[in-house]
Amino acid sequence: MRHTMALPKIVQSCCSTGTTYINNKDTQARTPSLWAAYAGNQEVLETLIKNGANPKLTDYQGFSILHIAVQENNDPMVHWIVENVGPFLVNQNDSNHHSPLYYAQKKDYPKIAAFLKNIGANDC
Repeated sequence: MRHTMALPKIVQSCCSTGTTYINNKDTQARTPSLWAAYAGNQEVLETLIKNGANPKLTDYQGFSILHIAVQENNDPMVHWIVENVGPFLVNQNDSNHHSPLYYAQKKDYPKIAAFLKNIGANDC
């Protein structure tokens, strides 16, 4: 746990020296933003987006930051993404044509599913 406490400061420091690689993808086609969503690190995700990370990018499965936050059952991250990044991700489908709501329902995350339905998410 101790080593992860410095992560937001490290990310901020890297961003302050230039954002050339902020949207680079790894072998899973995941960007730093997608990994921040996966790790549930809202502070890092916010820092990346404020410094030019593209929140519309997806991995090789078409998962957005919202798809990933939903699949990790991270209710606070889901709310933060919708409220701060934008509602355009709510009905964005992955490469299998599934929305974030689909995964909330499939994995039986009722709190997240209810939130997404309340803001107009599609069931597919």
